[in-house]
Amino acid sequence: TLAGSVITLGEAVRVMVAGAGLEPAAAIRMATHTPASSAGLAHRCGLLAPGRAADLVVLDPELHVRATVVDGQLVYGQRDEEEVFPLCSA
Repeated sequence: TLAGSVITLGEAVRVMVAGAGLEPAAAIRMATHTPASSAGLAHRCGLLAPGRAADLVVLDPELHVRATVVDGQLVYGQRDEEEVFPLCSA
């Protein structure tokens, strides 16, 4: 279990992908939807869906946090869209 560990959630996702061989989507689901469900919050967070909180974490290809968006506001990361979202830039 990761409960009580000093590892960050981002590190835990990377360990599950690199160390345990999980697909990134499965490791991210373990870090988002699974805890939301366990806490009884799956009706409002843990998935991107209509009516749910749309807080986002933008990850780079190595699964490091590049940006965090809370309530539609960039709260962590570069303000320059090309720096935060290089894969989305034309």
